[in-house]
Amino acid sequence: MAELAHEAARDLGARIISPDRAGIRDSPFQGDRRLSMAAVVNEIADRLGIDRFRILAVSGGAPYAYASVG
Repeated sequence: MAELAHEAARDLGARIISPDRAGIRDSPFQGDRRLSMAAVVNEIADRLGIDRFRILAVSGGAPYAYASVG
């Protein structure tokens, strides 16, 4: 998704950061992973120095996005 929206985001002055869920694409499978990605999302934001952000998810990522908000 990030590749499709990159130019539009750049034109708006926004960044798209699109991490893969565990076991998707090149990320290693983690059998004990749960639905919540809140800790991962917060760690990414902290490491990148991002104070505020929005979450957008598509298809199978939507439940993870919903579980990360709170």
